[in-house]
Order: sequence, then structure tokens, then C-alpha cells
Amino acid sequence: MDLARHMRQHMREIGVAGRARLAARCGTTVGYLSQIAGGHRRAGVPLALRLERGTAGAVCRCRLRPDVFPPAECADTGRHGEQPGGHDDTGPTRPEAR
Repeated sequence: MDLARHMRQHMREIGVAGRARLAARCGTTVGYLSQIAGGHRRAGVPLALRLERGTAGAVCRCRLRPDVFPPAECADTGRHGEQPGGHDDTGPTRPEAR
């Protein structure tokens, strides 16, 4: 499932009040979340991390920003951060600079 469809599905599931709570928890607006869900905007790295935490892993940082968080980080976990190998809150994984 592509990001926009995944995010739209989650937004439908949580309803209007849930969207407002999620936006407040993540330090953004319902309008901006809608733009991300519609594929018109891309979540910045800090927002991707907050959305993953704010949705308890239902919206994955790897889907929000696959250019920063390798999809392989998501493939081996059920719910992020609850199993060994799950996400932590340290930010993007990047190769060491030489």
C-alpha cells in the first residue's frame, strides 16, 4: 500500500476528533496531515518520527520517509519499537562518513 493510501486509511479510522488529537500530539495541524495523506506534502524527518510515535506505529516512518529511513528497518518488526530490532527514537540511519 502506498503512503498516501496508508495515511488516508489511518486518518479515516481515527475520525475527526482523533485527527485533531494526533495533530496536537505531533505539533502540526489537521490540514498539514491531510496534505501529507493526499500526497501533496512530505513529512519532515522530525514530523515522521512524531507521527510514528503518535500513532503507536500505525503510520511508519519508513513509509513517510523511505529516502531517510530504509524500508528494511520496518520489514523485520511487527509494531515498531516493541520487538528486538524495532525502531528507536535516535533519528535516521545513515552510513558513516569517511
